[in-house]
Parts: sequence; structure tokens; C-alpha cells
Amino acid sequence: MGANPLIEFLNKCKEIIKYDTVSNKKFLTLAYVDDANLVLRRLMSLLVALHKIELFKSVSGFTLNMSKTKGVFYNKENVVSNLALPNICWGNNIEVLGVKFGSLEWVQTQWEEKLMVCKNEVQFFKSRSPTFDAKAMLSKFKLCSVFSYIAQVFHISPSFEIKINDMLLRFLVPHRRSILSTEDFSLPRQFGGYGISNIVLHINLCLLKPIIKYMRERIVENELSDFSYFVEYHLGQKLSSLFNLPNNNCTPHRFEVNECYQAMYNTIVKYKITAEELVKGKIGNIYHRILCDIGTAKHCHSQYLRLHKKILPSYLKTFNFKVCFDLLPVKNKFYQF
Repeated sequence: MGANPLIEFLNKCKEIIKYDTVSNKKFLTLAYVDDANLVLRRLMSLLVALHKIELFKSVSGFTLNMSKTKGVFYNKENVVSNLALPNICWGNNIEVLGVKFGSLEWVQTQWEEKLMVCKNEVQFFKSRSPTFDAKAMLSKFKLCSVFSYIAQVFHISPSFEIKINDMLLRFLVPHRRSILSTEDFSLPRQFGGYGISNIVLHINLCLLKPIIKYMRERIVENELSDFSYFVEYHLGQKLSSLFNLPNNNCTPHRFEVNECYQAMYNTIVKYKITAEELVKGKIGNIYHRILCDIGTAKHCHSQYLRLHKKILPSYLKTFNFKVCFDLLPVKNKFYQF
């Protein structure tokens, strides 16, 4: 609450030139608690902002920690400059609210860091010999939540999806070979699965949160926030065509979107997510609907799953998997019966 007067003071200062977005919107500050970020067009505006912050310091006693103040400077060619100001660390990469922005290598490191955290959790719980039911709970409440925050900002590459699935499969199955995939384990119990969290699917759906916010404002509230204008600029035309939305604004649109926004759109098309599901804004509901669709498709085309569902209840399936995986050196055919 103490930083709110400063944010209002900077936003209303006419000497500071705000950043103009490609969607003709202007904004200056992005703040959360005591973490404040300024987006400025000119160097002089930064100097004015620093002067205003000093004035606020003399009144309130709040001090700007210059040792932790970082910045990224872009010129008209969108190339990072070597310009350095006293007491400010300038560079190519920056971290905002725990999310890394900048070069591709810098962004990828945060995924690797989260994967290492997940692997450490897996090693810790594997030593306790949990049951499949316990692994299902741990996958939802411990493993999946590790990636949720970053997944709302960046999409993951196919190579990283393989790493996540491999890590999860090693958690579920103690040996290197398995006739079941993580997709099989993540199916609902009525389709022969264990309800294990499908982490890759969950990450892809978390990326839809900006789309959900945009769709709700576009259809229900009929007025877009500054944040949603970015979605409107990149995907406005495509979403309007896909969901038959009226073009009721004059915002310019980009026909070739960047990789992240294209991943959002591909997820909607791939899983046949409807406008109604996006407006409701429940990621969990969309997630379970997709799993049921996958389970229904497999259930209709697999005699094994039909038998597996009707013959073995969950506690017998647990025993069956433990016998097959841990005790008996049997061939693959035995697993099916």
C-alpha cells in the first residue's frame, strides 16, 4: 500500500513520456507489492522518474535500493545498447517478479531450474516408496505446481516436454521400460488410468490464462484492459474468425504473431477449446474435459482398456502393477492380462 501514492504520482506526471504499445495503448508502471517496473520511451523520462522517486523518498522515507535496480535499454533498432547510468545495472536480460525476460538462452534457464527442482522432489519421494495413489496426489500438489507460474508467461518447447514426461514416467515406474505412457497414467480412473497429473497438458493450458482474460472482457464486459490489448493485437483476427466474434474495435492487428501467441492459438485449436470454456475461465474444467475426451477415444478403440476397466478395480490395478514392475521378470504380454 505504501508504494501506491508513488505509482499514482509517476502515472500522472506529464514530464514522463509513457511507452506507446503497438495497439495504441500507453502504460508506464507494472508493480506488485514493493517490486516496481517502469517502461519508458526516452532516457530523459527515466531521469525525471528517478528525480520524482527521490522527492517521494524525502516525504515518505521509502528508499530505492539502487544495488538491486536493473534495466534493459533498447534503441530504435531494438538492439541492446551499452549505455550505462550511475548506480543502475544495465544488461540484455532482466527478471521481473520471478520471471526471466531477454535472450532465448536466459529464458530457457528458468525451465531447466524448475525441472531440477521437480527432479529433487521426485528423488525425495521415491525413497519413501509411495503407492500409485500417493504418486497421483504428489504429481498434482507438488510436481505440477512447480511449473504453473512460468507456464502463464512462456510456452515450452517439444524437447522440454519430452524431458518432463520422462521425469514423470521415471517417478511412476522404477525401471527404464514401460508399456504405458504418462498419458495412460493421467487418464481418469473410469478409463483405466490413475489420475496422475498430466504436467505437459497442464502447462499448455496455463498459457491460455491471458486468452481467458481477454475473452471474458471481450464478450462479457465488452471493454478491454491495457493488458488484453496485447492479446487483441496478436490474436484478435484469428480468435474472431475461430469463434465468430464481431470486430467491434479499431485496434490494429498483427497477422504474423510471435511464437508464444501462436502456441496459445495452437493449443485452442488442438484441444478444440470453445469460446464458452474460455469465458468461464476454469483451467481445471478444460483439463478434465480433455482427459475424458482422450480416455473416451482410447476406450472406444482399445480392447485392453475395456477389459482393464471392467475387471480390475483401482486397488487390484495397484497390486497388478507392483507385481509386474517390481517382482516378476515376465514378458510384455503378461502386462495386458
